[in-house]
Amino acid sequence: MILAPTRRASRLRAVAAPFRQTLKAVGAVNVTVVEGLLIDGWSKQGPCDVMLNGRSEVVPHALCRQLWNRGRLVGVFGDGTATQALIYPSEAGEAN
Repeated sequence: MILAPTRRASRLRAVAAPFRQTLKAVGAVNVTVVEGLLIDGWSKQGPCDVMLNGRSEVVPHALCRQLWNRGRLVGVFGDGTATQALIYPSEAGEAN
């Protein structure tokens, strides 16, 4: 799942299109690209094993609740230039 912190549909399509092409080219059949707001996640299809988050100032806990127990939220978190790439394991719907 790939989500973006934007409401502009054209921007979402522009970000999602290369991911779809790459996944198709490598034969990835168990990955889904979803266009939508980061904060909303994709609750109608969850729970998920892994979610990829772009850049976010805070850990979106709504996404953690959409992960399987021991699922992982992967992304870049922080404010401005103080960002870190992190993997948050989920335990009972919360980031640890």
